[in-house]
Amino acid sequence: MLLAACTSSMPTERATAAGSWSGSVPATANTAGIGLSLVLADQGGVVSGSGTAVIGAYNNAITISGARSVADVSLTITFSPTESASFTGELVDDQHIAGVFDGIGSHDSLTLTK
Repeated sequence: MLLAACTSSMPTERATAAGSWSGSVPATANTAGIGLSLVLADQGGVVSGSGTAVIGAYNNAITISGARSVADVSLTITFSPTESASFTGELVDDQHIAGVFDGIGSHDSLTLTK
């Protein structure tokens, strides 16, 4: 009798958001493009980190806080004490988080890549 092995690219309980990630939201008629570089730590589902957001011609230091539950990732990206955005996505594999960036005049698809 032959048994076939089943493999899946879906994240498991060992999935992590830790690492260096980057992605960009394209410019529109109303908003400048946004380039993100993030360095995240993931301690049992509590996500934190820092990075840089390039908005138009400006580099901005950012802080990140959030959560991960298996493959679901929810981040708050803080640009300044009064300006923040959210990113909600899913770890589709160990190299990509696909989701939606919402804030600073933008509501767009965003894929973060390691």
